[in-house]
Amino acid sequence: MSNAEYLTKINAEIHINELSEISKRTNEDNVPDTKKHRFAKDGFSYRTAYFQDYDGKYYKITISVGHNGNVSTVYNVGKIKKDTLPNGNIKTVLSGSKANSVSSDITVPQKTQSVKNSIRSQNENNPYDIK
Repeated sequence: MSNAEYLTKINAEIHINELSEISKRTNEDNVPDTKKHRFAKDGFSYRTAYFQDYDGKYYKITISVGHNGNVSTVYNVGKIKKDTLPNGNIKTVLSGSKANSVSSDITVPQKTQSVKNSIRSQNENNPYDIK
């Protein structure tokens, strides 16, 4: 992997939360975990998303997701390759830190005040917190 490809992969990984939300599953059945990771006792599935890097180029990425009961854990951005957008097959492309278009899917969890408060209260008791 070249330095430029590695930088693109890191740029995509910075947005792993957003990419996992807009990604689509690529296989029907989970693939067995041959390395016996604790978080993937039920195997791996793979998801695809499109990412537009800061240079304006599009990349198709594959995200590995480990499954253990009801818990799914994003493991990594496995494959990344330069690509063009497929016509009409996707709703959202992640671009740097913003999406080019907004998905009509409203199932993305919204931030709640209680989450903000719990984090704030934890930080108030942290003597190492830099303010």
